[in-house]
Amino acid sequence: MDEVDVLSSNPKYAESAHLEPRNGISALPCSVNSTLKFESQNLEQVHESVFNNEELKNIRELILTHTDIQNLPSSFTANLGNLIRLNLEENRLDQLPLNMRNLLKLQHLNISHNCFKVLSEEIGYLVTLQTLRLESNSLVELPDSVCSLVNLRQLCIANNNLRILPSEISKLVKLEKLDVSGNILEDLPESMSQLTNLCHFSAASNKLSYLSESFTHLNKLTTLNLSYNSMYEVPYCLFTGLPNVSVLYLSHNYIDSFSEVPNCSNKLRRLRLDHNCLYTIPRWIFRDTCKHLLEFNISHNKYMIGVSNEVFISESSLKSLDLSDCSLTTTCVKFLHGLKSLEYLNMGNSKCVNNELNGNSGNIFWDIPISELRNSCNLQGLILCGVGLGALPEDIIQLSQLQHLDLCSNDLNWLPDSFCSLIRLKSCLLSNNALELLPMQLGNLEALKELRLDGNKLYSLPESMTRLEQLEILDLYGNTLEEVPGILNNMPSLKGLDLEYNCFDVLKSLKGDNFLDKYIYMKCNIRSRLTSIYPPRMDCERPPLDCDMCLSGDDKSSNTFDEEVEIENIPDENDSHSYVCKEEEEEEEENWDATDEVNDNFDPTFLPLSPRKKVQHHRALLVMDSLISSSDNFCPADIHVPPVKTFPRPKCASNLSFQAVEGQFDDVSSG
Repeated sequence: MDEVDVLSSNPKYAESAHLEPRNGISALPCSVNSTLKFESQNLEQVHESVFNNEELKNIRELILTHTDIQNLPSSFTANLGNLIRLNLEENRLDQLPLNMRNLLKLQHLNISHNCFKVLSEEIGYLVTLQTLRLESNSLVELPDSVCSLVNLRQLCIANNNLRILPSEISKLVKLEKLDVSGNILEDLPESMSQLTNLCHFSAASNKLSYLSESFTHLNKLTTLNLSYNSMYEVPYCLFTGLPNVSVLYLSHNYIDSFSEVPNCSNKLRRLRLDHNCLYTIPRWIFRDTCKHLLEFNISHNKYMIGVSNEVFISESSLKSLDLSDCSLTTTCVKFLHGLKSLEYLNMGNSKCVNNELNGNSGNIFWDIPISELRNSCNLQGLILCGVGLGALPEDIIQLSQLQHLDLCSNDLNWLPDSFCSLIRLKSCLLSNNALELLPMQLGNLEALKELRLDGNKLYSLPESMTRLEQLEILDLYGNTLEEVPGILNNMPSLKGLDLEYNCFDVLKSLKGDNFLDKYIYMKCNIRSRLTSIYPPRMDCERPPLDCDMCLSGDDKSSNTFDEEVEIENIPDENDSHSYVCKEEEEEEEENWDATDEVNDNFDPTFLPLSPRKKVQHHRALLVMDSLISSSDNFCPADIHVPPVKTFPRPKCASNLSFQAVEGQFDDVSSG
């Protein structure tokens, strides 16, 4: 056995002994007082003699974590009669130590993140236990002896393989916190109604399809988490009982309606209904009965048809609101008027990376609703990514408290000068737009720490950016820069930088420069922050034909759109030629006839088909469709009788010929 490395005798460690063994433990320090801590990733065993030491009788807390130990010695509990806390998490244990009944005063036991499949019945002898943590093991059932721990206040058995809970769990009358999330439970015992002191209950990530009405009597319950289950309806017990629930999580279920007011509406502080099948936002959210709500998330409801134009009747305390992917448009966000305490607002589309909407369920905004947000004087975070923004309004300065702004994946090609007045801005995300230039006074944003400009068309940066001394992240990937910007030398705080896929070779430009090694480190730093939804990045020079600066005049007009429509000239009523409007599948090229042949069949009255392309943006079509379909928007056609559809009479060749004579029809009356 290798020797134990013991910390030096310092008054700072007078109450604890800290051991860092190499492969095993065979001895203890000379004196042990209150806490004994073992920590080593290479520790595989503990010798029997270690726990035969009578000095351990003074131990109140024993910590043995993050090791490779599979079994503890039989003498483990021999001298731990006064132990109050035992922490054995993050090991490879598959069974409890023998003689657990010796731990007469143990109050807190943590054996989480081990390899337990079965828990010994001896756990029932720890009658003084108040906290028991068993999460992240492989338990398939709980022994009935657990229900004998009548003093237990916290029980965590999350992330196991439990299918049922013992019906005797009702004996744990002092239980205040119960976490059974991450199992495969399909039902909960009716006897849980007797846990009248339960305050926090989490059953997330199971297979529950309902919650028993017996929960109605849990009047002290303040936190209820039922996310990631198979519920199609809001549990009925929320309408008949549970008056003190302040945190309610029902996300990632199949709930399609929440129209009835829950019994706890006046106590709610946090409510999550995201990733369900809701059609509309619950109306009671806007009422006076829910005025204490602080956080509300109703994002990613795939059947959402928008939000009604209701305004908060009374002053709301809401601080965080997530409405991403909810089919919102600029005309249906009037409900934002009453949110005077709002600090965070997300109305973007979460998976829009390359200017693409997720079907028709995403939000669409052609402008930032400044007038609706004017009362939100404390707004600090605003997310409007992938919603089709074409420009920013000049009065964006009214959002003067903004610290985080996300406008990624839109159609922005310029920024107003007033944008540079958002002096409190710390994080600005403008990736995947069409920006060619930045405002000259961008350097006024001196508090800026993160600026993402990747996926634009920038060919230069304003000199004022040298004043951004606090800037740490600058992403310039995929633009049209032709050289390394010189302003980078005046950014002392820069920790993340990406210059790849521009119109120059970064490595050649920095070859022999002391900045090269630092740049490689900063590039790795910035790419490590990218999530998996972003496409992989290339470390190369941008192909010349992709650069707008390198394109010819004819090529510059080639913009990327979601859909192209070919529209022919509209025919006259008596025209014998039919002109059609059809969707173009492949782009056709004009082929001119270079021959000088004489065409004897030339007809000057016949206009040959010459397709005239009219490009329409698919995003604009979605916006117009949302406006027309809205009941709040007037359409002139609504007050007119639809016309009867008629078809022009085909021209028929006639064998009759006649010549009109002057004055032939003068006797015909005008009536």
